[in-house]
Amino acid sequence: MRAKKDGLSPRRLYNLMQLLYWTGGCAFVGFAAAFLQEIGFLNAEIGTISAASSAISFALMLFVSARIDRTGGQSAYYALFITVAAQTLLLPAILCPGKPCLTVSAGYTLYLSLTLVLSSLVSKIYLDLRGEGVEIDFGFARGLGSLGYALGSLLLGYLLEMLHALPLLLLGHGLFLLLAAAAECIRRNGIHTEAAGKRTEEGGFRISALSSILKNYPRFLFLVLGIALVSCANKTLTLFLVNIVQNVGGNVASFGALGAFLSFLEVPVIFLFSRFRKKWSVAALLFASMLFYTLKIAGYCLAASVGALWATSLFHAFSTGLLHPASVEYVRETIPYRNSATAQSMINGAPLLFSFFASIIFGKLLDLNGTDLVLRLLLFLAALGTLICFLALHRRENIPSVDTEP
Repeated sequence: MRAKKDGLSPRRLYNLMQLLYWTGGCAFVGFAAAFLQEIGFLNAEIGTISAASSAISFALMLFVSARIDRTGGQSAYYALFITVAAQTLLLPAILCPGKPCLTVSAGYTLYLSLTLVLSSLVSKIYLDLRGEGVEIDFGFARGLGSLGYALGSLLLGYLLEMLHALPLLLLGHGLFLLLAAAAECIRRNGIHTEAAGKRTEEGGFRISALSSILKNYPRFLFLVLGIALVSCANKTLTLFLVNIVQNVGGNVASFGALGAFLSFLEVPVIFLFSRFRKKWSVAALLFASMLFYTLKIAGYCLAASVGALWATSLFHAFSTGLLHPASVEYVRETIPYRNSATAQSMINGAPLLFSFFASIIFGKLLDLNGTDLVLRLLLFLAALGTLICFLALHRRENIPSVDTEP
């Protein structure tokens, strides 16, 4: 690994990547429902857009991660550059006249899909850098991302009361362009090139990563299922959080403030993840995150005011705050590096596949029956997923030294 040539080290550049991704993602993911409602889309239509983007992003994640695991080298960086370039080409479709139409819905669906794919690519670059011996505190880096998301939620919530959504989307896309620039700085400095090339020459990428995981890590598949159920419930809750806030007497500004509060809550937990890791195993921290997700949704079911939503949101600190760093570290410790891109995409992508069905179903239920029934069903999904995670994490597989051919 060559020494840094530019002013910023790979560690600082990666921290910047996390900050830029989550701040930009706040505009397109966190405020998706608010933006689309402003244009005139119904909840059922918003659910369909979210569902389609989830399904597309899941397929893209598996395809891209398989290519990355097979080719190695700097492929994760090139995949990120291509993804941001594709988003740039899609931006004019989103900037069409502000009314519901096929062009806007298709453009936003594809753009949102690519935004979700970026999350796995950013995580994969972390695994690459750690594989090269670069010391990075993922909890700190991800904490910066949550801090950016929190500040973005607070700012966008108030700006949306005064401005149209489209200028704010342009701002979010500008952050994705800076994300690609930060990744290019790391790539240009030669990080990851030498060892990745050796692994490719040794044939480490010849075996299908997905086949290897299916054969050698059956408990990992159950873990992915459990995380998918819990995360699906939480993603659906987040998608329609503006409706939940309005149902108890809030407005878009209070929704933005609550979103910022949720993000601020997870920041100290993520920053302290490395300390938690010294006391508890990654498996224990993963299960704790699932449990706190379930408790948060249960609290939302009982909330009757915006203040009650704020109070029960305290559970969010140890749900999202633990899930992201714990899942990345779990992959790093449990799955061989040559399969790491696929494994990380499975954890990130499976919830999106489940969200494909959940967004359609719950969007229609929300229009027909309101928030109470939706919240009770989401609580059931989260509780079931938590139980499956407990069973999957009770005992981990031993990591085989060499993957066998499927």
